[in-house]
Amino acid sequence: MSKDKQTQADSIDLLLNLNTQLRTQDINEVKSLISEFIDKLKRELANDLDQIIVYGSLCTGDFDLHLSDVNLLIVTKRDLIETDLFVLSHLHNALKNQYSIWFERLEVSYISSQEIYQKTPPKAPRICLSQGKTSRIPYGAQWYFQKYMLRSSGLVLYGGLLDKDKLEVSSTNLRVAGFQILMDTWQPLTQRAMHHMSPDLLISGVLTMCRLICTIEEGHVLSSLNCRTQSARSLSQ
Repeated sequence: MSKDKQTQADSIDLLLNLNTQLRTQDINEVKSLISEFIDKLKRELANDLDQIIVYGSLCTGDFDLHLSDVNLLIVTKRDLIETDLFVLSHLHNALKNQYSIWFERLEVSYISSQEIYQKTPPKAPRICLSQGKTSRIPYGAQWYFQKYMLRSSGLVLYGGLLDKDKLEVSSTNLRVAGFQILMDTWQPLTQRAMHHMSPDLLISGVLTMCRLICTIEEGHVLSSLNCRTQSARSLSQ
């Protein structure tokens, strides 16, 4: 095993062992999924691949076995085009056939190295893997949340160092972004479609709304665990 690959494996092991909810079987499956995904990206993107960054609850030790996602940001040295969308969709589907359960929890965004440090959301929709589907999705207000999470918990699994000083997000921008996401997405969803949601999706939706409300109040993004704790405290008062 090469030195870079060993360092990558050690980093993944460290992250997974931080999360006490994960069973040995889960740890092995998630590690295998991430490692194989990275290998496939290296082959497909080759010299166009700049960085692979993991962030979110997996990095903070707050990973919820039933609700949390595995969040990855793929940084490329150039803007991706429609041909890349086709190639990456095929790559993602190959993983889906092998990791049917954990694949649905894999949330991946692609961004160019010229865009990652922008102060405002990139205008071009990014390629994303979300809930098992590959598509192009505009950034919008989510941009500020992703930058905040990258700065607070991002860990590079491949490539050079992440310049976290350039990822600073003001509490005002986070509050505005949280309010916009709450109004644009979750409020209409709960008003019209709550009775159609599965229990797991309903729980995830309520938790997401709580995190958005906490962000609006606090001016920073709380982990799922801290959000549950604070929400329970507020309800008991």
